[in-house]
Amino acid sequence: MKAIIISTILLIYSSYSFGLEFSTGTVNIPNPATYSAELEELDFDLLKEKFAGALEDALITLETTVRNNRYTFGFLGKNRRFKRALRALRRAKLVWSEDITSWRHCGKQTAAYVVQIGPNRGNIFLCPMAYTQSREVLTQIIVHESAHLSGVTSECQASKMEMLAIYFSGIEQPFKSGYWNKCRLAKFNHTLNSKPYLR
Repeated sequence: MKAIIISTILLIYSSYSFGLEFSTGTVNIPNPATYSAELEELDFDLLKEKFAGALEDALITLETTVRNNRYTFGFLGKNRRFKRALRALRRAKLVWSEDITSWRHCGKQTAAYVVQIGPNRGNIFLCPMAYTQSREVLTQIIVHESAHLSGVTSECQASKMEMLAIYFSGIEQPFKSGYWNKCRLAKFNHTLNSKPYLR
């Protein structure tokens, strides 16, 4: 009986994941019905290059943030979260597939997700939604997922980390995620931009 309970618990935890969703109207969201056709048109060698470039850009973004971040309030105290995110991203693998049915956590508006427990722990899974995005958008997606890899389970906190990383890197925010309204990110964005001394 104990073995059955433990197996059930492990099965539940193996599904414990966090993902980034797109908000309609902010980026190119292909119709799921046309995924196959769109993916057939993609050059997967170029796609691999784009993914590798976005991962490199995300690492640079986090390195810059660790050096420049002066927003160390609350859960971001002493910059520990960004340092953890950077360490986790250096170890992570980007996982993707030409088979759009491969990842069970890919919803129709989910760009990527991480799994916190099990053999795939510490990797970032890119969903078909992410394949057609620009390198800049992919960079922001990876930074968001690295926040989850650092141990942040709240989508709102992960989104704030993502925004701060983009902010302190001195680049424009490529898109507003699906958590923009739910997490009141417009207010947080206003707070950042109203404090020039944080730059």
